[in-house]
Amino acid sequence: VVGKLGNTLATDIDTLTATEKELKGTLEPVTTVQKLPRIKVQIKPEYTKAMLENEIQGVIKAKILIDVDGRVKQTVVLNDLGYGSKQRVYEACQKLEFEPAMQNGRAVAVWFIISFRFEITQ
Repeated sequence: VVGKLGNTLATDIDTLTATEKELKGTLEPVTTVQKLPRIKVQIKPEYTKAMLENEIQGVIKAKILIDVDGRVKQTVVLNDLGYGSKQRVYEACQKLEFEPAMQNGRAVAVWFIISFRFEITQ
């Protein structure tokens, strides 16, 4: 989770908003929760044909809104390796499932940053 002074933007990490109809619970800053969300179902984005042909490797970060039910409600892909990688990360994020973040014994919604590594193994 990136949120310290000295990051590229030096801004709060919880700056995106969601409407009440999109959330089942209360939205809290990830820096204030007592227990961070924990991944239950991990999905790895698949390489596109163009990524494989061009031997693209690297890391893509996405900011995801995890609701009290552990489902991803919104995804903002923060960077892109090209060749369709951004779309593949977006699709993978929508399939992730988490144990929700906890604050004072109750589940809360949080924005959370997750990284996906594209690596070609021989």
